[in-house]
Order: sequence, then C-alpha cells, then structure tokens
Amino acid sequence: MKYENHSISYVNGLMREHVMASASFPLYFDYEEVDGHKLCDGGILSNTPLRELLQAHRDYWYKEIGKNNEDAPVPDLEVYIIDVWPSVEKAIPSDYDGIKERNSDITHSDKTEYDQKIAALVTDYLNLYKETKKIAKTHIKDQKEYELFQKDLNILLNTVIESKKRTGKERTYNDLIHGRFDLKRIVTIERKDDIHSIYNKWADYTMETIDKLIKEGEDFEKRAIVKTTPPEVDIV
Repeated sequence: MKYENHSISYVNGLMREHVMASASFPLYFDYEEVDGHKLCDGGILSNTPLRELLQAHRDYWYKEIGKNNEDAPVPDLEVYIIDVWPSVEKAIPSDYDGIKERNSDITHSDKTEYDQKIAALVTDYLNLYKETKKIAKTHIKDQKEYELFQKDLNILLNTVIESKKRTGKERTYNDLIHGRFDLKRIVTIERKDDIHSIYNKWADYTMETIDKLIKEGEDFEKRAIVKTTPPEVDIV
C-alpha cells in the first residue's frame, strides 16, 4: 500500500478536528474522523515523538528550504519536553486503582532516552565519515588521482542501502549524510507524582481538574523536575 494512502493533508493548518483527535481515547471518547481516517490519541504509539520531530526538522530545512541541495544548512536543535506522566512514584501502590494508575504513568511517560542516544550515535558516525574523507584528501596530491577518488566516492554514496525512507522508498548513503544536524540539548520538564491522582486521570477534562493543572503549572518550582541532557542534570 502506498505511503500517500496514510497521509493527512493540513492545507488549512491545524484545525479543531486535529486537536480533538489528539485527545480522543477509545475507552472514553469516540474516534475523531479526519479525511476519512479514524484517529485517536497518539500516546499509545508515540507519546513523546522525538524521532518524528527530528525528521520534520530535517525535512523542512533540507527539503523545503534547501531544495535538497547537499550544502543546504540545517540548524542545530534544542528540544524541550514537557512530561506530565511522572517517572518516579512517591509511594509504592498497593490497591487496584493505584496499580492501574502507575501502569498508565509508565505506559505514557517519556521514553526518548534511547532515541537521544541513537541521534548522538548517528552524529558520531557522520563526523567519522567527514574526518575520514578529509584524511583521504590530504594524501591525494595528483589531480587525476583526486578525480578518480571523487568518482569512486560518488558511486559509493549513490549506492542503494538496506534501510529505507519513512515513505518506504529506497535510501542511499547520500541520504544519510546530507541535511544532518546536531541535537545540541534536550531539556525535560517532568511533573512530580501526585499521591491523590487516580487511574482515570487521563480522561478527566472537567474544569475543576483543568484549573488545578494550570495552578500546578504556575507553581513550577514545587511541581516539576528539570533534566538537561547533556551534560548536567538540574533538579528543581
């Protein structure tokens, strides 16, 4: 099946339907239909879509702005993650609701640590390629040898590789090295555990609860943990 069959256009920007879809939980609310697709909250699949963000950043600057020019600059990125699902529980849950509530926290909490490591690893491999290429060039003194080297390198870079693009299309080594950027810093702001919360909190949209959450957000220093990667970790 073609990738385009699963795409949703945002020709009018983000609409009410898109916002509603992001808050539709099948257990409590109906699916939201957009362009013939029945959508629900994305937390089940990717509640902290760091990989999707990195891809969108690269596609915008390299493809949209840079028009796929291999020298098109892609700005480095700083990412801020707001995690409302506590990773640390103040007390070990013992009753049924408490255990279900903890399970919900674990299911939806930020799990981007591995993605962060992979992003750093990809950057290391890219830098290794660049430095190796520089070393090779310094040892080529003859123009004809340089042209042969560049020809062989271009053949290699245009070789189709095993991994594929998100669209399912073939990928070359060139696709791996162009349009890349550094993920300079990730700041995670995590909500502290509330011993009075319950399992069904994720479907509670009452004004009383919303007002309470807004107040907690304003009371930032008491309600949040701030983690900065790399390298320091700052606990507030």
